[in-house]
Order: sequence, then structure tokens, then C-alpha cells
Amino acid sequence: MITEAIDFRYLLIENYKKLKLNENELAVLFMVDHLISQGNPLVTADLLSLKMTLDVKDIDSVLAGLLNKGYIEYVSEG
Repeated sequence: MITEAIDFRYLLIENYKKLKLNENELAVLFMVDHLISQGNPLVTADLLSLKMTLDVKDIDSVLAGLLNKGYIEYVSEG
């Protein structure tokens, strides 16, 4: 029996419009996922701006919107 997992990236790219996400939000979500998968324990707007063409102010705005929509959350470990 072959078990295939559904990749959330595929679902996100297929459904982001239905989820009421814009392209900047989509790009930030993908970059956050990428940075976490690369072992970055804390993803900040400054770190994202080093990897993206958006400036820190725009990324802060996108992150705030994603937090308000419930697509990301801030978890404090410690």
C-alpha cells in the first residue's frame, strides 16, 4: 500500500484565493515555511526582508494580517 501525504504547499497555492490571501501573504507564508524548515527557530520581518523583495514595513504589515486571520501564530518557548 502506497501512502501519499498531501503537501500543504500544494493546497495553499491551489486555494489561496478562496482563503482570501493575496500574493504577498502567500509568498511570506512560503518563505516562513522555508526558513523554519532550514532550521531557523525565529523568523522575523528583518530576516524575511533579507530573502524577499518586500521591505520590512510591508512584511510587518503582512505578518500582522496573517496573525489576525489566524494563519500564523507566535509561540514563545521557554
